Amino acid sequence: MFYQGWSCLSLATVLFGMLLMSDSVRAQNIRMKRDHGKHSMVRRQQPDFNYVNSIATIQNPNDAINAVLGLPGVGDSSQSWAKPENGLLNPNTDDGDSTQVVWFSDVPFTQPPNNDGYADGNWKSIPDYISTQALNFTLNTTFAVTDQQSSDVPGQPVVQPFYVNQNYDPTKIKRALIVFPGKPRDSWKYATLFSNALNAILTKQLYNIKPEEVLIIAPAVLNTDDKDASDSQDGSLGDNWLIYKGSNWESGGSSKAPTLNNSITFYSMLDRFATELMNQTKYPQLKNLCEAQYQGGTHLQRGAYFASAVGIAHGDNMLPPTHNVSFIAGVSHQDYPMIAATQSLDFLFGQDYDKPRQDTFGIHKTRPPKTPSNSPSDGDEEEDWESSTYRTVAWVVLVVIIVILIVGFFAFDRIFKPNTLDWDRDYWEATDAKQRLL
Repeated sequence: MFYQGWSCLSLATVLFGMLLMSDSVRAQNIRMKRDHGKHSMVRRQQPDFNYVNSIATIQNPNDAINAVLGLPGVGDSSQSWAKPENGLLNPNTDDGDSTQVVWFSDVPFTQPPNNDGYADGNWKSIPDYISTQALNFTLNTTFAVTDQQSSDVPGQPVVQPFYVNQNYDPTKIKRALIVFPGKPRDSWKYATLFSNALNAILTKQLYNIKPEEVLIIAPAVLNTDDKDASDSQDGSLGDNWLIYKGSNWESGGSSKAPTLNNSITFYSMLDRFATELMNQTKYPQLKNLCEAQYQGGTHLQRGAYFASAVGIAHGDNMLPPTHNVSFIAGVSHQDYPMIAATQSLDFLFGQDYDKPRQDTFGIHKTRPPKTPSNSPSDGDEEEDWESSTYRTVAWVVLVVIIVILIVGFFAFDRIFKPNTLDWDRDYWEATDAKQRLL
């Protein structure tokens, strides 16, 4: 899934999601069978590709989400439908990250680096340098994600390590990508794969992009198992590095180490990155920030349920006005083939590369079009209370209230004078004195 936003994510500005379809839908019409111990693919009934493609053209995103969840096998949340018997997974193939895709066959491809720090399913160390055709990456270990101090590392900042372009110039960056690892927390792999995709763009001279204008950030996500392996086997993971528990980071979980009074969630860590990147003084040309993540074989299913959950949380099963979703047909669910798909590259970099983004596949309206002014309204049209007009009215009302309060205080002070007449003071003192004598 690709999430596309062009302002600080913590401000909940416009957010695009691209849920990639077709290969997974085709796959549900294929079944696996065993033939003398070997796997082979047997096609079922021909799927209705016209219906699949039509979902990508639905203008209302909420209707599109429901249409996806209505696909056979996708709407069953009790279990994953990414199974060999459904044809989605082929046990005789890799995940597509070891070779160049056929449509870029003439473009050099960099293999993701092997990490010798893997021990019993955990990382005791991670690469500190990645070399690719387009970019070289270094491991940054100085980005503080909180002002809090931890008793585990006195005097040291708590940091989120991440891979980033080597020797980049912030003043030249026009597009920034924050890329997430897969469940194995192999951030260096996805930094390499997105760099391979960028290299294809540069080689083919697409979108008029220059390598010094693109920033790729890949947070090095690590968990407590990794830290334990590092500590017990003389690994290289820093004591002040942010550590999560298991795979809780995938759902925005809280940090487990170093010890803090208020733990750091994965999402708040991303907000820190977004706030840093959207600093117009430091990154004066950056207008687009994109978060990109591959979600595996159940990508379409989980993505649709996530979008649906956002609508439920917002109310009335409607996405918030600041959010949007696009469904793109005809894209692989393997990691690098999905990243390098022409539709994906267009969505990530697009023809409006130098401008604040517009969805290149057509912005789905989050609400039905308003009733034209020359047509009678049914009276049920919902107002957009977050528009600039209502925001201006709210500020005006607030200023008027403050002015009334200030004027009122001065007016009351002038109208209700303090009781300072001499005869009244003498009478009150005499009366009070008598009362004390009694």
